Amino acid sequence: MFIFFSLVILMISVLLYKKASGFLGLKYYNLGMFVFYNMLIFTFFSSIQILYGLEPPGYIPTFSESETLRLFGWLVVMYTMLGIPSGMIFANHIFGINSMKKLVFCYHHKEPVISDNSGFKNTIMFFSVLTFIVFIYSIVSQADKVPFFAFLSGDDTILELMRLRRNSGFKSESYIFQNLVILLTGILPVFCYTSFFYWRKFRTWKNFFWFVFSFFTSIIYSISALVKGPVVYLLLGMVFAFFMASKKKYNLSKLLPIGLLFLFLMGILSVFFQGVEKSGTFGVFDYLIIGVGAFFHRVCFGQLICSYLAFDYFPAIHEHLGFSSTGRAIHDILGLPFSDDYGIIVMSIFRPEQVAAGTAGHATTMFFGEAWANFGYFGILIAPLWVGFVTQIVNIFFLKIEKKPFNMALYIFFLIILPINSSFIGFYYPAWLIQYLLLIGLIYFFYYLFNDKIRFNFKEKNYV
Repeated sequence: MFIFFSLVILMISVLLYKKASGFLGLKYYNLGMFVFYNMLIFTFFSSIQILYGLEPPGYIPTFSESETLRLFGWLVVMYTMLGIPSGMIFANHIFGINSMKKLVFCYHHKEPVISDNSGFKNTIMFFSVLTFIVFIYSIVSQADKVPFFAFLSGDDTILELMRLRRNSGFKSESYIFQNLVILLTGILPVFCYTSFFYWRKFRTWKNFFWFVFSFFTSIIYSISALVKGPVVYLLLGMVFAFFMASKKKYNLSKLLPIGLLFLFLMGILSVFFQGVEKSGTFGVFDYLIIGVGAFFHRVCFGQLICSYLAFDYFPAIHEHLGFSSTGRAIHDILGLPFSDDYGIIVMSIFRPEQVAAGTAGHATTMFFGEAWANFGYFGILIAPLWVGFVTQIVNIFFLKIEKKPFNMALYIFFLIILPINSSFIGFYYPAWLIQYLLLIGLIYFFYYLFNDKIRFNFKEKNYV
């Protein structure tokens, strides 16, 4: 019965998403399409399996004993599958978009505005080199805290690596300097995608070396914390960049090698970053099998499992957080009490021994896990609608602005980092977005300054 209702919900969801985003096919990909498949893979199928007691071993054994929890989680996922596209459709009406299908179609058939000798390209290259220098400084200045260096040395145990991963990231006594360094290194993928577009268009050695330089810098940045997610998302963004720069049509048969390569990569990262017990040498087939296991156990269940933990712990063990975990800075300014966010609290209840040992810190859930932890039933009801509304605003903005390489790269970047898989606060208190917008504004400021589009007159005026 539940499978039947799930399929009905899925069919309605497909219709809503098609209306909201125009297309769900790979040929005319867009942010709405990405969100649909993201929710389908990370939540829909997994919630059905958990409902029928098929969750992977090693996670939450109490699931088999809590039918109410499994049913509630399934209901939340089914509602979310309808709520997100409904919020997107509402955004279409608010911004006067009569046909998303037409808007997406026009975007994909629009020729990019691109010049190989523009002042803006030189500015982007300057910031690309600047971010590389900042990244090198960030890892060299704190080399003893970089998990990848410890991994290469071979001197640290798995527990030590886990502690380093838990505490990785650039630290500084100056909060502003620390965030500036994190922002500049975090935006490395944008320059990688931008350089790729220039290389694909003009095929010059200069653009080729720029792309290779940016790509490998981004790869090193992505693997520095020994976490699979960043490098997988970086390469997924490269796939979208390849589609965006290509005029060819792609069907599932042509995408099969990309899927196999993805699973192979997951296998390699699982072996080298986390370790896998196996005697003998590893072959290609072994890596594929390990990659399949990592995909279905971590990707298809990991995010959702922690959401169920939030459903179970709030408010039974810990009261709902409300706005108390929304940004330490604003709480300090207003003199309000501040609380750790849901992920830290969930992990402290779920695995207190690992938290005490410093090997675990944050239980990342889908956005509705945090919505429940913060606001209970109201959060569950409003969150999918709000997330869909905000997501569609971002989607419409990038589909309407000029199709330049930097803008195309930003579209891919925001598509990847939109916090659907991790946060609800990020949609109503988007400090992360404001920081990136300020950095993008800084890039444009230097572009106008370098090209004499901004002039400062420091001469004293004579009022006599």
